[in-house]
Amino acid sequence: METTREYWRKIALENGIHASQFDGRFYSRKMSAQEAATRPIRKRKNRNQVEYAVYRGEEMVAMGTAIECAEELGVTDKYITWMSTPSGQKRAKKWKNPTTVVKFDEEDDDDE
Repeated sequence: METTREYWRKIALENGIHASQFDGRFYSRKMSAQEAATRPIRKRKNRNQVEYAVYRGEEMVAMGTAIECAEELGVTDKYITWMSTPSGQKRAKKWKNPTTVVKFDEEDDDDE
């Protein structure tokens, strides 16, 4: 006879939730077995879907996805995404010729 956790673990697999993710939710996050098996997986945006504009001072030096901007500037795509965060922007303000990265989400396009 299967336990309640084993039953919900099978449900989780049917819902596309990997067994290790179910276990992490159940044991580490202390979710109920039902919640761990039925709560949808959070979808993260792919770095290739988000557009960025890179400025040095007032001049735009690159625009496109993180990968495209990184190739143009000779840096990594992770650096471009980091520069769009508050901590990256704060650090850039201390530089002599600061680089600013602006991130454009899909929600920004809807406002226009």
